[in-house]
Amino acid sequence: MAQYESHFNTQAINRKNADGNIAYGLFQLNSQWWCTNSSQPSANACSPTCSKFLDDNIDDDIRCAKRVVRDPKRMFAWRAWIKHCKGRDLSKYLADCNL
Repeated sequence: MAQYESHFNTQAINRKNADGNIAYGLFQLNSQWWCTNSSQPSANACSPTCSKFLDDNIDDDIRCAKRVVRDPKRMFAWRAWIKHCKGRDLSKYLADCNL
Protein backbone atom coordinates (compact mmCIF):
# COMPACT_ATOMS: atom_id res chain seq x y z
CA MET A 1 0.00 0.00 0.00
CA ALA A 2 2.81 2.41 0.87
CA GLN A 3 4.40 1.75 -2.50
CA TYR A 4 1.31 3.07 -4.27
CA GLU A 5 0.46 5.81 -1.76
CA SER A 6 3.89 7.46 -1.50
CA HIS A 7 6.33 5.40 -3.60
CA PHE A 8 8.03 4.70 -0.23
CA ASN A 9 8.82 8.43 0.10
CA THR A 10 8.68 9.52 3.75
CA GLN A 11 8.49 13.17 2.65
CA ALA A 12 5.56 12.76 0.25
CA ILE A 13 2.78 15.33 0.48
CA ASN A 14 -0.44 15.04 -1.52
CA ARG A 15 -2.45 18.25 -1.79
CA LYS A 16 -4.74 16.86 -4.51
CA ASN A 17 -7.35 15.19 -2.31
CA ALA A 18 -10.87 15.89 -3.53
CA ASP A 19 -11.99 16.86 -0.02
CA GLY A 20 -9.31 19.56 0.25
CA ASN A 21 -7.33 17.76 2.93
CA ILE A 22 -3.63 16.99 2.70
CA ALA A 23 -2.02 13.55 3.02
CA TYR A 24 1.43 13.20 4.58
CA GLY A 25 4.36 10.81 4.57
CA LEU A 26 4.95 7.16 3.83
CA PHE A 27 1.34 6.11 4.50
CA GLN A 28 -0.26 9.34 3.25
CA LEU A 29 -2.05 10.00 6.52
CA ASN A 30 -4.89 12.45 6.00
CA SER A 31 -4.96 15.77 7.84
CA GLN A 32 -8.73 15.61 8.32
CA TRP A 33 -8.58 12.52 10.51
CA TRP A 34 -5.09 11.55 11.65
CA CYS A 35 -2.89 14.60 12.24
CA THR A 36 -3.13 18.32 12.64
CA ASN A 37 -1.72 21.11 10.51
CA SER A 38 -2.12 24.87 10.83
CA SER A 39 -4.51 25.30 7.92
CA GLN A 40 -7.56 23.18 8.75
CA PRO A 41 -9.46 21.48 11.58
CA SER A 42 -8.76 17.81 12.28
CA ALA A 43 -10.00 14.93 14.40
CA ASN A 44 -6.26 14.36 15.07
CA ALA A 45 -6.82 10.72 16.06
CA CYS A 46 -3.08 9.98 16.02
CA SER A 47 -2.14 13.15 17.95
CA PRO A 48 0.99 14.47 16.22
CA THR A 49 1.32 17.40 13.90
CA CYS A 50 1.29 16.29 10.27
CA SER A 51 4.90 17.37 9.80
CA LYS A 52 5.96 14.52 12.13
CA PHE A 53 5.00 12.11 9.33
CA LEU A 54 7.53 13.68 6.95
CA ASP A 55 10.79 12.55 8.54
CA ASP A 56 12.71 9.31 8.14
CA ASN A 57 11.78 8.08 11.63
CA ILE A 58 8.66 6.11 10.77
CA ASP A 59 7.84 4.87 14.28
CA ASP A 60 5.03 7.43 14.68
CA ASP A 61 3.84 6.75 11.11
CA ILE A 62 3.55 3.03 11.88
CA ARG A 63 1.70 3.70 15.15
CA CYS A 64 -0.76 5.90 13.29
CA ALA A 65 -1.22 3.41 10.43
CA LYS A 66 -2.04 0.76 13.05
CA ARG A 67 -4.59 3.20 14.51
CA VAL A 68 -6.13 3.67 11.06
CA VAL A 69 -6.47 -0.09 10.67
CA ARG A 70 -8.33 -0.32 14.00
CA ASP A 71 -10.93 2.12 12.63
CA PRO A 72 -14.09 0.66 11.02
CA LYS A 73 -12.80 1.34 7.50
CA ARG A 74 -9.63 -0.65 8.28
CA MET A 75 -7.36 -0.90 5.20
CA PHE A 76 -10.16 0.51 3.05
CA ALA A 77 -9.18 3.96 4.36
CA TRP A 78 -6.51 3.90 1.65
CA ARG A 79 -7.65 4.03 -1.98
CA ALA A 80 -4.36 2.46 -3.01
CA TRP A 81 -5.22 -0.61 -0.92
CA ILE A 82 -8.53 -1.01 -2.71
CA LYS A 83 -7.08 -0.46 -6.17
CA HIS A 84 -3.74 -2.27 -5.94
CA CYS A 85 -3.72 -4.65 -2.96
CA LYS A 86 -7.14 -5.99 -1.98
CA GLY A 87 -7.51 -9.64 -2.96
CA ARG A 88 -3.98 -9.89 -4.38
CA ASP A 89 -1.04 -12.02 -3.33
CA LEU A 90 1.17 -9.62 -1.37
CA SER A 91 3.58 -12.24 -0.01
CA LYS A 92 6.49 -10.75 -1.98
CA TYR A 93 6.39 -7.73 0.32
CA LEU A 94 6.88 -9.94 3.39
CA ALA A 95 9.36 -12.43 1.88
CA ASP A 96 12.40 -11.06 3.76
CA CYS A 97 10.64 -10.26 7.03
CA ASN A 98 11.11 -13.67 8.69
CA LEU A 99 7.57 -13.63 10.06
